[in-house]
Amino acid sequence: MTKPRSSLALRVWAHVACASVLALPSMASAAPLRVDKVDKAPSLDGIPKEWPRELVKLGAVKGAPSATDFAVKGAVTYDDKNVYVAVDVADDKLVGGDGDRVDLVLAIGSSVQTVQIFPGQPGKSAGRATSKGSAVTGAKVVEAPTKSGWTLEASIPWAALDGTSSRRVDLKGGLFAHDVDGTGIEATVGTSSSADASALGQLWTTPEQALMDGIVRDKKLGTPSFAGLANVVGDSMKERVLVFGSHLVVLGPTFRSGKEYWFSDMAVSGSSMTILSTELRDLDGDSKDDIVFKKRFTKSGSKTSRDVLQVYSFGASDVPELIFRHEIGLSNAKGSVTNDLSFSSDGGKPTIVIKPGTAKGLDDKTYDEPTESSYDPLLLPWGAVESQTYKASGKSFTRSQKSRPQAAAAPASSAAPKSAPPPPAAPPKPDAGKIYTAYKRDRGIQGTARFDLSGDVADDAQVERVVLHDREIAVFGPGFKGGSAYVFTGLSFASGADIKAVSLRDVTGDKKAEVVVRGVLKSKGPKKEDVEREVELVYRVTADGLKRVFAAEVSRAVGEKKVHGTISYEAGKVTLSSGKAVGFTQATYPFAQDAGPVGGFEPLLLPWGDPKPLKYKWTGSSFDKQ
Repeated sequence: MTKPRSSLALRVWAHVACASVLALPSMASAAPLRVDKVDKAPSLDGIPKEWPRELVKLGAVKGAPSATDFAVKGAVTYDDKNVYVAVDVADDKLVGGDGDRVDLVLAIGSSVQTVQIFPGQPGKSAGRATSKGSAVTGAKVVEAPTKSGWTLEASIPWAALDGTSSRRVDLKGGLFAHDVDGTGIEATVGTSSSADASALGQLWTTPEQALMDGIVRDKKLGTPSFAGLANVVGDSMKERVLVFGSHLVVLGPTFRSGKEYWFSDMAVSGSSMTILSTELRDLDGDSKDDIVFKKRFTKSGSKTSRDVLQVYSFGASDVPELIFRHEIGLSNAKGSVTNDLSFSSDGGKPTIVIKPGTAKGLDDKTYDEPTESSYDPLLLPWGAVESQTYKASGKSFTRSQKSRPQAAAAPASSAAPKSAPPPPAAPPKPDAGKIYTAYKRDRGIQGTARFDLSGDVADDAQVERVVLHDREIAVFGPGFKGGSAYVFTGLSFASGADIKAVSLRDVTGDKKAEVVVRGVLKSKGPKKEDVEREVELVYRVTADGLKRVFAAEVSRAVGEKKVHGTISYEAGKVTLSSGKAVGFTQATYPFAQDAGPVGGFEPLLLPWGDPKPLKYKWTGSSFDKQ
């Protein structure tokens, strides 16, 4: 007898389901309901097959059905248009019409909506879906008989689910099946103890699963210190913005194709950092919310702390850019200075207003701290500035300053000759070394880069420099962003040692090199053994940042045993093929062939079953499967 297989994703679900979760049901609540985004809609023929994860057994809610009388396995998946439901039911009798049914329950906050899915009677009546007493427009329900009962597949349009036109993350949900025998419901099974909002488990979409299976589990981050929901990227959908200690995370239903998350470790080497506050508000006037931090930095061995206002904004890239910084507070052993900060508007444009505020224990005679020079420094209550106002102007801010009244200066001697103004200085030439120094200073980085590469990756024909420090890649150069700035992104590996290679090659076929990263993601297997997934990631470089345009799993190892796949590139095309197994056979390999992406990575093709290569083509913005 062939033993059952399980996908790595399902085994990870079993491991993570009891861990602390993103938000915030109690431990008595249901385990998360994992739902996977698919590139291609399932073929609705009533027979579940080629789903991205195996159907999971639903637990008893009402009654005590036997394995033959009523046992149900189910799964939920989705794409940008629909939510898909599949169940496999062992049932002694299918009661059609208004009898046996499957409920998909979705909760946004305290608002709960139930979609009732009724199988039809084969050869007599069609299946149907209803919600709030009416038929669900655009829904499709197909059932099929089996030797032990029946199976069902259904599609429900997102448009039929209240509140999902702008929000498809940070949801709760459940799947339930009801067995009707005689005059009423005899038994109910489901993913949680009831369909009440308080009992439903978190509904984890693909990027939320990737987050929980990645840095949250690997770094044991626990629950977030900040969790916000806002439109920070720019389409109609809201994104989740989360802060775990020093880690900033952004994910959403369409952000990065709805399959992965972005994160950055904001910690600065050589300093401790405390996030004093986080809020989401539009400060650059582009109708998208920005991520606004107040942070406190204290250098190691120092008794002086400096508070800084930082504003991050998403432009055309899927990487946020730091668009504003201002020092707003300082404290040392003698006392403190705190600036007053307010947000307002001028002519419909957002403004940031900073005033000197108050000092405690410090004055113009006892204050001897150095002045911040890399961005606008603290305003001192005894200084010449009464207020500074910053008004949004695209991705920059124009500053207007109000000075304190000054005593009139003595008139200049009429006999003193006026000297001619000096000629304007020539503009400085771009200095990539200074940009690298500024990057290391800004990010608190020391030492030499582990990978230091040169190539034409963006902008003009000049060569850029690409460096990797720990888990962070930065790009800069004499012609990049005018030779005056850099871009960087964090990589979602547990540690820098897990990054095995960084190279430059033209993957998209646009005559510019992309950054190709090879690394290892670690997880637990079906018997709690250590599993290493080797993955390859492709980043495209623009002035807005580094955007991940392709990612695939290329090998999987358990100890000395390993399955290899292959990846090849050719002028805007990527091909994934099966390779070979070392120490594994088809009978001993403990994982199933993944039917689609897992955690944002295209699947590893196994060397048995004669799998066809997977081909992807560059469209100008992404690699689409052919």
